[in-house]
Amino acid sequence: MSKGLWLLALCAVAAVAAPPPPPRCVRGPYLQNAAVGSIELHWELDRPATCAVDLAAEGGPRQWVQDHGTGRRHRVRLGGLRPGAMYRYRVWSGPAAVSDEHRFRVTPLGGHRFTFAVFGDSGAGTRGQMQVADLLARSPAEFVLLPGDIVYGRGEEERYNARFFAPYRASLPRMTFWPALGNHDIGTRNGGPALSVFSVPANGPRGVQPERNYSFDYGNVHVAAFDSNAPTEVLRETIGPWLQRDLEQSRRTWKIVFMHHPPFSSGQHGETPKIRDVMVPFIARARADLVFSGHDHAYERTKPRDGVTYIVSGNGGARLYPRRSHHDYTAVFYNQRHGLTLVTVDGHSLSLRHVNVEGQEIDRLELRKVGVPRQRHRWPHHPGGFRPRPPT
Repeated sequence: MSKGLWLLALCAVAAVAAPPPPPRCVRGPYLQNAAVGSIELHWELDRPATCAVDLAAEGGPRQWVQDHGTGRRHRVRLGGLRPGAMYRYRVWSGPAAVSDEHRFRVTPLGGHRFTFAVFGDSGAGTRGQMQVADLLARSPAEFVLLPGDIVYGRGEEERYNARFFAPYRASLPRMTFWPALGNHDIGTRNGGPALSVFSVPANGPRGVQPERNYSFDYGNVHVAAFDSNAPTEVLRETIGPWLQRDLEQSRRTWKIVFMHHPPFSSGQHGETPKIRDVMVPFIARARADLVFSGHDHAYERTKPRDGVTYIVSGNGGARLYPRRSHHDYTAVFYNQRHGLTLVTVDGHSLSLRHVNVEGQEIDRLELRKVGVPRQRHRWPHHPGGFRPRPPT
């Protein structure tokens, strides 16, 4: 055999013997459906493969959680976790890591000071969305509430990579994103793509598709989400009574509601009559503390109405809207820059701040439950060094 033929044969054998490259993670890993003692981990690969998760509490031994799925999309429930503890994890396929190592905090039982973020009308692929995503990544938030319009134009499956997974890639592995469906999110298969991406508790009202309405606890906060796209009669007869019961049965200190359409707004869309007339009475009777919505692309906070403060946090990335009306109930209205709302809970004290993408603090609200001494703390340290600046 000539030298050239021998080299070709050797290369052919080497090519056959070489192992295939490891799969690549194209979505996630991202956290979902967090609860006391457990959480779901989701990820999607560029080709079918089996995987395992390397998991360990801070300072504790490693354990391997095998995923028995063999396709591209994977979902693993990590159970037996210590409430409030920090864990680190990495996803593997065979001997190769398909993700970096990430950290998250398990849902605490109570007594843990924490911050969460709120922003809606985000997934437009704009520079503003990317700036809000960067602001979120540098914040101390432990979870996120998304009051709708997560992906424009019609919530298409093919747009989720560019308008959700890519912008929030730094935050998705360490904080749970909780959704409420917006009018744009239901434009494709009545919200089918969103319901396939997100996983939430199936504890909503009977007779309504699961995961469109749900609630969860985090520390001493109870949060309920409802589908404001539902017909008026469904809201009145099914969702409203469920929401009131859900809030009334909770023994958590703070009760928070979020959805897409605002009952009170001075923005381009204005008030949503079916939410104002049908859902607000249920919310008031249940004595919620804060209600978040989006839909109007601005930030607005009302004065308390029957003890409830309503907030539109809709400047998360889409084109900002003008102010169309003035109401006596408005305490703050802002539509000059994109931004997000940060809520810090410390026992019986709650501090809300709205921060724009330039780091300016646009609004601050301090609440506390009567009879409990107020506690003051410094803003928690975060590796990104995030600190809001006062407006100039």
